[in-house]
Amino acid sequence: MTIDIYGSVKRAVGQMVRTDERQVVNNAGGYVYSADDASRLARFLTLGAPQGTYYVGAAEHLADNVAFLVDLADRDPVGYVQQVVRTSQQGLAPKQQPGLFALAVAASAGNEQARTLALEVLPQVARTGSTLLTFVRYAKNLRGTGRGLRRALGRWYVAQGRDVDWTALQVVKYRAREGWTHADVLRLAHPTTADPALNALFRWVLRGEMSEAVPRLVTEFEALQTADTAAEVVRIVAADQAITWEMLPDRWLGTVAVWEALLANGVPLGALVRQLPRLTRIGLLHQHSQWVEHVTGRLTDPAALKAARLHPLSVLSAARTYAQGQGRGGRDWRPVRAVTQALDAGFYAAFGTVRPIGKPVLLALDVSGSMGWTRNPSGLTPREVSAALALVTANTEDDWTIMGYSHRLVDVPIDPSMSLSDVVTRISRIPMGGTNTALPWQWATKQRRQLGGIVSYTDNETWCGPQHTAAAVATYRRQVDPQTRSVVVALESTGFTINDPADRLGLDVAGYDASVPTVVSDFVRG
Repeated sequence: MTIDIYGSVKRAVGQMVRTDERQVVNNAGGYVYSADDASRLARFLTLGAPQGTYYVGAAEHLADNVAFLVDLADRDPVGYVQQVVRTSQQGLAPKQQPGLFALAVAASAGNEQARTLALEVLPQVARTGSTLLTFVRYAKNLRGTGRGLRRALGRWYVAQGRDVDWTALQVVKYRAREGWTHADVLRLAHPTTADPALNALFRWVLRGEMSEAVPRLVTEFEALQTADTAAEVVRIVAADQAITWEMLPDRWLGTVAVWEALLANGVPLGALVRQLPRLTRIGLLHQHSQWVEHVTGRLTDPAALKAARLHPLSVLSAARTYAQGQGRGGRDWRPVRAVTQALDAGFYAAFGTVRPIGKPVLLALDVSGSMGWTRNPSGLTPREVSAALALVTANTEDDWTIMGYSHRLVDVPIDPSMSLSDVVTRISRIPMGGTNTALPWQWATKQRRQLGGIVSYTDNETWCGPQHTAAAVATYRRQVDPQTRSVVVALESTGFTINDPADRLGLDVAGYDASVPTVVSDFVRG
């Protein structure tokens, strides 16, 4: 017999003992459940597998995810490809690389239908020259350069509805990625077209051959490379709104007048967010700058954020970086308060309108050691992201509680009035320990708290508790409220969940999916 943390007497089974034949052992040695196919695919598409976790090395973590993707693409090619396309089209993932890799896996699958579907939807997922080059690298490594791939790549450059100016923009703006150039792909694909402008563009890409038939953007790009003065660069930029900062030689990217011309043309919102430190460092953005209002207005425009498919996590990462005032190589800047505030507001606005649950909700943050170990592509740890995600719900609801847990319950010194950078800093300082995901449910049972739902942000690597989470959920529902819902927001790309798959009041979602707050709200509200 053992005494649990709340003083009740029960048999010591512990989370490292299987109590249900459906349970599987997680990477920490605890017994949980397997996530279903859709949930696990969503985790990979939104979380990726850029490095190992606290318990699993990078190579093993990636290999496990690849094995799952290969198997699922063979078993359910239609559902697999549709989910990849939907995630990309709706901007649900903070980075495009996982979706492009997943599509390359399908394009390399043993299932012929999977290969055909993947190559057919390539333009819907690889929508820019940059993402195309990334896909090519993945596909070549996975399957080589067979006839089907070459044809699909050729169609990408000459697809109906894509005019020569669009294609010119892609090859000029994104000249090289992942060790590939558009010249490499064109030599591989040999696209054929009767359009003289496209053929002239291809000859320029392949051989640098200039002619009167090349698109205007190519001529302007060449002129920018040889411009001798900032005034000449400004003149060229002002004459064509299609010119982007990536087309300019590096020597002009520290010039205020050049950036003013680019901003006047309309820098894409994603690029603007990434360039905020540079714009502040060179003196374009400062307390009294006329451009601050222009920038902050775009950062807080929900319609603009949606149109740009700007993921909230990208805004969160930018907010943290900008507020720090320090980048790589000792490049410092003095953050402009209005810009910092706009980034905070933009983070919440990027989620769109979240309808309130209208019921009490407990937001339970896993602050254990494993949640602070890895960093996602944005440079944030899972538990830093979990705190920001929880605040989206807290800003929407009237009756909420935020708690942290590892091997014990801990105070989480954050609230919705704080800046995102302050939230990230505070959550990162909480002492860490082992993981016991049953604690929020045990606390709510002891307190007799009537809740619409408990939302647990975790990596599902629970192991150190004396009671399984599913058992704690059942106890709470038996003793307090049988209708309280359990939402698990997964913050690592593993195949585990603490939710019992048979629980009709349980939901698993991928933590970096931009739709998470809305999905959680709708589910808990019922």
